[in-house]
Amino acid sequence: MIGWIIGLAIVGLAAAILIRRARDFVRTKGMSACENCPYSGQGCSGHCRKKKNK
Repeated sequence: MIGWIIGLAIVGLAAAILIRRARDFVRTKGMSACENCPYSGQGCSGHCRKKKNK
């Protein structure tokens, strides 16, 4: 019984994280991914606001 409760809590937390990230992605029109992009500021070929202008 306790195992089920722990499992449901983990699944609930994972769902909350996914929903929050999907909401941020939609609100920023995909630009929220740039926060974690290893290429932002370097050789990014996308239209990223974090890209440094050279």
